[in-house]
Amino acid sequence: MKNLLTFSQKADRFEWWTVTLLTSLLMQISGFLGFVIMTTSRNSLYQTGGALLVILALLLLWISIAVTFRRLRDRGRPMWSILFYLLPMIGWIWMIIECGFLPSTYTGPKRTLVRKTVQREQNQQIDSATSLSTNPNIHRHP
Repeated sequence: MKNLLTFSQKADRFEWWTVTLLTSLLMQISGFLGFVIMTTSRNSLYQTGGALLVILALLLLWISIAVTFRRLRDRGRPMWSILFYLLPMIGWIWMIIECGFLPSTYTGPKRTLVRKTVQREQNQQIDSATSLSTNPNIHRHP
């Protein structure tokens, strides 16, 4: 949870749940308090406090979006998938399932190593099959 404001790296399910629940709760509280303070008070000090609560809510929104981006990266999903949040109910349910319940698919730097190893094995199989078919010492029976 040391990368709360950044969009780089990845986030596991525990981090996503922790940040999502805490930011949701704090956003609701700060939004409500900001609205109440800004609408009921005519004093500039209270209006400044209300504006600070709105700024806090925007900061919490930024943190929530950043952890969701990192969780989507951890799941191997494209970053535009965060736009599913804009779909009422269906998008929210999909994001909760995708980010909160499904396991990681991130393989990180190992991904290229795994690809190279698989490709090397495939090339070796092709080479061995080619050498068997072109070897004149091997007699095939019809």
